[in-house]
Amino acid sequence: MSILRHVLVAALVAITPLAANAGTFETLYAFSGGNNGGNPYGQLTYQHGTLYGILPGFAADVTYLGNVYSVKAANGNYKVVHTFQGGADGAAPTGLIFQDGIFYGTTAEGGGLGCIQGINQGCGTIFSIDAKSGVESVLYTFSQDPNSVATGPFAVLDQDGVIYGTTSFGGGSGKGSVFAFNPSTESFATLHGFTGGADGNDPNPQLLYENSLLYGATSYGGTGCALHLGGCGTIFTVNPATGVETVLYAFKYGKTGKIPYSNFIYHAGWLTGDTLIGGDRQSCRNGCGVNFKVKVATGRETVINTFANRGESYSGITLAQGAVYETLPYGGSGYGALAQLDLKSGQQTVLYTFTGGADGKYPQAPLTYHDGAFYGTTLGGANPGCFANEGCGTVFKFVP
Repeated sequence: MSILRHVLVAALVAITPLAANAGTFETLYAFSGGNNGGNPYGQLTYQHGTLYGILPGFAADVTYLGNVYSVKAANGNYKVVHTFQGGADGAAPTGLIFQDGIFYGTTAEGGGLGCIQGINQGCGTIFSIDAKSGVESVLYTFSQDPNSVATGPFAVLDQDGVIYGTTSFGGGSGKGSVFAFNPSTESFATLHGFTGGADGNDPNPQLLYENSLLYGATSYGGTGCALHLGGCGTIFTVNPATGVETVLYAFKYGKTGKIPYSNFIYHAGWLTGDTLIGGDRQSCRNGCGVNFKVKVATGRETVINTFANRGESYSGITLAQGAVYETLPYGGSGYGALAQLDLKSGQQTVLYTFTGGADGKYPQAPLTYHDGAFYGTTLGGANPGCFANEGCGTVFKFVP
């Protein structure tokens, strides 16, 4: 919820228009609040013609604690798959993944074991939902145990169905952790607990599983900046078999960026992502953030592109058909844009500019690609109301 609040409030910053639209855009569904919820976030999952996503709970509404929803890609038909009830059921879903007919996900709240967070008691849960029956099962409940307490865990799956994720707290030192959970045995293990020193602090929720390794980032810590100032963040790997963490790169601030924030993609031996601040300071006092890539073999960082406007670095990144696509929450006229990024030249080509009306505004989550089309969500726009009266958001389809 803190991410959602920060993004929508920051949307008030003025942005310079970029480029004309190129492609076909369609709003599949516009959220209306109430029992249907609103302000979708997190990447959509495409399965057999249906898109699945999550909605947060509303901090001001104790009767609505989030849901898992589906939207038909062909006609926009909307369905609530599961509504969270709080308590043992969990609340405020934060991630959703799919394997073998089962959805797995995490909640930031609920579970009922201490950790009073937001509007609901609990440290968060790991849950499953049967795609056919819609039946939800809570597989694991986070607790105040120093090794497992969680705030907003997200997750990824490996080829064997093991769930990996991060926690913002816990890990022994309270600086966050990387965990593994096996649904078949219902066994939980902390792979690495961050110390806040050279290994980093406050891991980014979004892990990447590639070549039998977990890749991630910490927002703070590392040796690139003075640790007494919090550090500038790191890029790291964790070996799931051994739990060994290796820091690939420690950010140095300045023009190289600080606080890695986006999801990552892996392409040709490089990790690509965004930083929240840093880069050229002409447009923003502390820099507006950068697109970067880190060579996995050597840990060398290269700045691909420097953002010119505040908030563009909240982007989601997608690799599809050998090309890189981004959602820019405040690009275009200030309501967001979809763009293609050239990893060599750093050139951004804007494909679609949002108007803030029926098409929505503030796209943030990475796009989902299927059969020539991209699917995504906007945090706001369309129907009025929802968070801070910024609109309730949309699910959309875009064909370049």
